[in-house]
Amino acid sequence: MIADRVLEDRLDLRFEPDHVAAAQARKQVRSFLEASRVPSRLTADVELVVAELAANAVEHGAGGLIELEVLLSGPDVFLTVTNARHSDEPIVLPARSDADPLADRGRGLAIVDALVSGMWVHGDQGCTSVSCMIEPQT
Repeated sequence: MIADRVLEDRLDLRFEPDHVAAAQARKQVRSFLEASRVPSRLTADVELVVAELAANAVEHGAGGLIELEVLLSGPDVFLTVTNARHSDEPIVLPARSDADPLADRGRGLAIVDALVSGMWVHGDQGCTSVSCMIEPQT
């Protein structure tokens, strides 16, 4: 794992596309949020979103380092996960209704969607990025 940059309000990580490195990244995000005094409930939500998006990047990416950016802005947390993709592969997100709540797999983006205030997916130069904003629950 490579911590590119740790600032007061920002954490940038790069990690290998494997589940062990993704778990380490999730733990590093939790430590950053705790050190930044982010409320525990919001920290738990962000940690779960990072776990799901990192797992998707490992499973569906085309190799190369995965990049993770966490930005604190007031009470909100913004994060982006970027991974290489197969150049001929279109970026398609499953519809919310596609997630079977009883399935063993395929519910990650439905979980993310339930926790975030907004989610954006974009592709550029052979990469896919998923960005989202997570607000404190009231």
